[in-house]
Amino acid sequence: MRAFRYVLLSVLLSAPSLRSQPKIFDVPLSPRIANYWIKAELHPERKMVNGKEILTWRNTSPEPVSTLQFHLYLNAFKNNRSTFMMESHGRQRQFKARTEPEDWGYINITSIGLLSGENLLPSLKFIHPDDDNAEDQTVAEVTLPRPVNPGEIVSVAIEFISKLPRVFARSGFADGNFFMVAQWFPKIGVYQWKPRERGKWNCHQYHANSEFFADFGVYDVEITVPQEFVVAANGILIGKRRPTPTSGTITYIYHQEDVHDFVWSADPRFVTWHEIFHNDSTGRDVDITLYTYRTHATYAPLILDVAKHAIAYFQEWYGVYPYRTLTIVDPPADAMGAGGMEYPTFFTTSTFWWLPKGVHLTALVTFHEFGHNYFQGMLASNEFEEAWLDEGMNSYAELKCMERYFGKDRAYMDFMGIKIDGVTQQRSSYIPDPDVDPVVMKSWLYAPGQYTPKSYSKPALLLRTLENILSSETMDRIMKTYFEKWKFKHPTTSDFIAVANQVSGQDLSWYFNQVLYGTGWLDYEVASVSTEPLRGELGYVTKGDSMKFLDHGEKQDKFRSIVQLRRKGSVVIPVDVLFVFDNGKRIVEQWDGKSEWKEYRFVDSAPLSYALVDPEQKLVLDVNFTNNSRRIHEERQGIWRTVLELMYRLQSFLQYLTFFS
Repeated sequence: MRAFRYVLLSVLLSAPSLRSQPKIFDVPLSPRIANYWIKAELHPERKMVNGKEILTWRNTSPEPVSTLQFHLYLNAFKNNRSTFMMESHGRQRQFKARTEPEDWGYINITSIGLLSGENLLPSLKFIHPDDDNAEDQTVAEVTLPRPVNPGEIVSVAIEFISKLPRVFARSGFADGNFFMVAQWFPKIGVYQWKPRERGKWNCHQYHANSEFFADFGVYDVEITVPQEFVVAANGILIGKRRPTPTSGTITYIYHQEDVHDFVWSADPRFVTWHEIFHNDSTGRDVDITLYTYRTHATYAPLILDVAKHAIAYFQEWYGVYPYRTLTIVDPPADAMGAGGMEYPTFFTTSTFWWLPKGVHLTALVTFHEFGHNYFQGMLASNEFEEAWLDEGMNSYAELKCMERYFGKDRAYMDFMGIKIDGVTQQRSSYIPDPDVDPVVMKSWLYAPGQYTPKSYSKPALLLRTLENILSSETMDRIMKTYFEKWKFKHPTTSDFIAVANQVSGQDLSWYFNQVLYGTGWLDYEVASVSTEPLRGELGYVTKGDSMKFLDHGEKQDKFRSIVQLRRKGSVVIPVDVLFVFDNGKRIVEQWDGKSEWKEYRFVDSAPLSYALVDPEQKLVLDVNFTNNSRRIHEERQGIWRTVLELMYRLQSFLQYLTFFS
């Protein structure tokens, strides 16, 4: 015990610089529940990080807390028996894990105790709150010698060793000394309490189809690397300690406030590009730094320009980006598994040098990953349990960004005359299996292949459909109100729905119950159309006490047209229907869609030309646009079916390439 106390004391005494950093914000933006002081040292030859941390955690619940739970994410890569590996089968996106001894990763806690001297290591045990996999070691629990009472703070000192895996899923190393150091330190879970319920830790295992959830705090971090390495991190660099003649290392000192994670990357080959976003909203400029490679240099101006536009767009649509820095890492080709990932004030993009210029994939990834600074970074909803609040809302925002930047009809592709818009791109992922799984469910419980369609694509489409129903102005007010009200507070789906109801001035539960919680799909069809000239009286008629045969069946100057509509899916949304006649006359009716079919009859001086459901394509959730219209005289569609099939295959290919998270 005496040795253990000496370790704790040495941690404190060796970190004075970590305890006296300048403030970024005059007033805290977040509750700052979990605060970290971390010292890390990278050993490239062993693919290891040796770390010490002091966690200061505050109990904001109204009840005593007697245990602490920690995420140990890197243990997902410890062996093939972890929940992550069993669910993913060693694959993430299109990347596959390698299985040589150095390719595995893990995190070991070598000491843990209170600053008052109590050793917690004997009480440490691995738990598996989400499944029955007793061999999963991505969550650990320690028992405190005495409870942390409401409002009290507990300080815990931890020493750990993180062995980085070969990167294929977010974190790890690649050949050439690239390191993406993410999910790398013991990280406390979120203690949640609700009225009339006992509190509990929200500390899920590392799953294949989920991301992360944590409380906000202040991070002070020192990172020591060999002197030839360049470090990128999501903190403000406030100083460096240069190498001594014997150490051969350099230490980067970072400070960041009101974030819920800390991540860094290191590579001796990094070259940096800089840009400044003049932030009139805060009066403080944003320093944008891109860490990339000489072979990727041609993409640097595009990435930086997209990043600047992203800040401007999101501030216009949602709210202020309050931080002073934005760090972007463009991983090398053999580490693309680390590309397209988000962290507070930091994200990784991806360059695709082999794609033609008109395929806007690098811009797409850059817009998308920046957007996570809002939905994942500042709103910080629970991605384990309600992934759509981050990925789905961000996909909707990405769609808007791409349309603003490139043009609506060519937002995702403009190559050799082929143009692909954002709605079409999102639909290509969603429409193959629209009735499998609701949007709102725990991420690891989706059916195979449904995490992306139901967390990204369908939410983007349902939000665009809502925008088309309510108006762009109303939808903008909903999104801005939601962000401003709930930033730094961990909102839930019900919180968003409450804001939407309040701002729109109507109860939208009829809509959200169907598209968020239900598994039905939307499909309106023009089932049949017909038109014929009206004739005079023909046949037997009864007049008075007698029956007469009338032969006045000559054609008149009027036509009777009949249109039958069908609702093929179970989702009901009111829809406009357009009827166009040969003389140019246009009639628009609204069908409430509640019945399974609807018939319209018209008598007019001109025959019907065609009928069209949803003429403005407001309901982009409709899984089949090809049955939305029907003409009286259908033209042969063979060539167009071929073109549509080719377009669908091309969109599916782009969806496969879009492996961002």
